[in-house]
This record gives sequence, C-alpha cells and structure tokens, in this order.
Amino acid sequence: MYRVISLFVCLALVLLAFDVITPPTYAVANVPGAAEPASLTAVTDIEEQVFNAINRVREENHLAPLSVAKDLRLVARSHSQDMAMREYFSHVSPEGDSLQKRITRNGITNWNRIAENIAMNSGYNNPASIAVKGWLESPGHRHNIMDANLTETGIGVATDAKGRIYLTQLFVRRK
Repeated sequence: MYRVISLFVCLALVLLAFDVITPPTYAVANVPGAAEPASLTAVTDIEEQVFNAINRVREENHLAPLSVAKDLRLVARSHSQDMAMREYFSHVSPEGDSLQKRITRNGITNWNRIAENIAMNSGYNNPASIAVKGWLESPGHRHNIMDANLTETGIGVATDAKGRIYLTQLFVRRK
C-alpha cells in the first residue's frame, strides 16, 4: 500500500516539476453574513462577464486573450452545478474527483497544461466582478489568469437554493 502511495506522490511531483499540471490553489469564497441573496442574472450572462473581465485583465498586462472552449465550459458548469447541488466548495468532489479526472471523464485528453479557479459568493448583485476581484487578489488564482501558456478557458456558473453563486473557470493549453 505504501509503495502505491509513494508511486503516486512521485508521479505528481514529476508532473509538477515538468510543468504538466499546475498545483491547485485555494478557492475564494465571499459570503457576507448579513447580505441578502443577489438578484440573479442568467448563468450565461455571468459566464460572459467573467470571460470579458479576465480577458480585459490579460490584455492590460500585454497577454493574448483566452479563447472560449465549449468542452471546458461544460466541465466547468458541471462542477459548479455539483458544488451547488451538494453544498460543498472545493477543487475536488467529495468522492475525490480532481480536475484531471473530471476533464478526462469528459473526453478532454489532448492537453499539456491545465488549471482551475473556483469562487462562491452570495449577497452581491455583481457576482462576476466579485469573483474576478477575489481571484486577482489571490496569488495562485492570479497566476492562472496571467499564465501566458494557458490559451483557452471554460467558465461555468450555478446557483444553489440559498442564492449562493458558484463559479468555476478552467484553463488549458492543448497539445
């Protein structure tokens, strides 16, 4: 058993060392205690607002804009919906499904670099800008946004019964 665990740890370290995967970053959650749930814009509007804001930041920093990848958007939406439905907030599902497992299960195998940002907020009428602001203030999330080697993105948004908004942004560079 220890040999198997050691093997997986070594494999993960090799992948990180050769920049095949990026390390996970801590998520950003903005949940003000006394705020009322935000009036919700359509999910696709919030996704588009996040996409435009991220590309504005990249362009202001002389980076090429990201392009939208529909397959990544579906995986991102699915993760946001899962977090909202089952009320958890993590890069890894309660069963242990990581980003790598989620995208592979959805047939996305032609990548050599991936990253993920997640956020959850409630009580704001501008959830996209709150999420992007939080990501930019977090070194790990900011690194994903500013990584010139990442070229495509998929953004997925979902809300839960309590009005919390879950946002997932996936980034990829394909082979």
